Amino acid sequence: MPGRRRFFALLIVLACAIATVAVAAEFDPFPDHDRVTPEDWQFYFDSVKTELGATERSFPERQMVQFVDNDAQTVFWFTQPGNPAHPAWITEKLISDNGSWKVDRIGHFAGDEAPFAELFKSFRRRRTSQP
Repeated sequence: MPGRRRFFALLIVLACAIATVAVAAEFDPFPDHDRVTPEDWQFYFDSVKTELGATERSFPERQMVQFVDNDAQTVFWFTQPGNPAHPAWITEKLISDNGSWKVDRIGHFAGDEAPFAELFKSFRRRRTSQP
């Protein structure tokens, strides 16, 4: 019996690890709402950083970090302490639309909505790969 318990415990640990990686690759992990909890923000940030940490790029003047998934053509932007919208993130995905390209963009926030709304507007206005 102890061997069987150990086997099931290992299966549970593996399932949790796989679920964590799956969340990081997900474009919109909270499709039903824009507001998340600070714990949701931290979990998602940690998941993306675990999967894409080698691509991390810091923007200290904006208090943001960026992670890039080239295979999925997706960019993850996370606010850092000091950013008025923190904690929040914006995810951008480049998609082909009948021969042209467009950016699909979502965002989630765990802090004040007004600074997040301003941040999101700034992403819609910009034309470069920086916030």
